[in-house]
Amino acid sequence: GFFLHIPFVPPSVLDALPPARALMRSLCAYDVVGFQTRTHLQDFLDCARRFSGFTVKGEEVVTEGRRVHAMADPIGIDAPSFARIAARSTGTEYIRRMKDSLTGRALAISAERLDYSKACRIAFEGFARLLARFPQPPP
Repeated sequence: GFFLHIPFVPPSVLDALPPARALMRSLCAYDVVGFQTRTHLQDFLDCARRFSGFTVKGEEVVTEGRRVHAMADPIGIDAPSFARIAARSTGTEYIRRMKDSLTGRALAISAERLDYSKACRIAFEGFARLLARFPQPPP
């Protein structure tokens, strides 16, 4: 199987790619293809419908004698476990020293993936605009 953890493009975008058909054929080499959301699943199925030789039946794509099951299966984290781990860490010496080092200072935190689809450049530009607009931290 194959799972795409980033958005699958809508047909209008896929149509612009010269290897669009080859991409769809490659994805259909798997028995199962998974997507994060129903929207991304639907985009995949809509893209398959655009090519001759691809038939969509429900959430299956049939091509070249193969049946490919497509599904939406969002992944996530175990939030309660992360919360428990974080709560245990609040009293550590490291956390105390970090808090002490920030006394009288402002701190901005951003957690970004190094992934083009997450638009790090846009986040940095937004932060630059924030600093230009508010050069001094709040009291």
